[in-house]
Amino acid sequence: MRSRTHRRAFSMIELVLVIAIIGILMGVVGWNMFGKVDDASQRATEASLQSLGQAIKDYNINHSRTNPEGLQTLVDAKIIEDNSLKDAWGMPYYYKPQGRAGKEFSLLSGGRDKELGTDDDIDYWNIGKN
Repeated sequence: MRSRTHRRAFSMIELVLVIAIIGILMGVVGWNMFGKVDDASQRATEASLQSLGQAIKDYNINHSRTNPEGLQTLVDAKIIEDNSLKDAWGMPYYYKPQGRAGKEFSLLSGGRDKELGTDDDIDYWNIGKN
């Protein structure tokens, strides 16, 4: 006697639904991961700005109360490393030895949009105040 085995295969609609659900889940995970990467970049840039600010203050103390002309001066004086002159988005920091609004110097990152003068700028003097 021959036995018949019936195989049940997935229908095309079932396969499309499974693929769609997997795609939606991957989109949600991707969206959440993108936000975490951006937060990490923000925190890394803030930490780097704090280190640079302290290096500028140290330079000032050790060089007759004058600020360095540029951040490269800190590299040349072996106070910081060359790879610390850019923010987490790969853009160079903005630095001016003359401060504004009663501050000793100006030190900023353009932030996520990589442009100075926008709402996402990160100012050394405002880190931790928000």
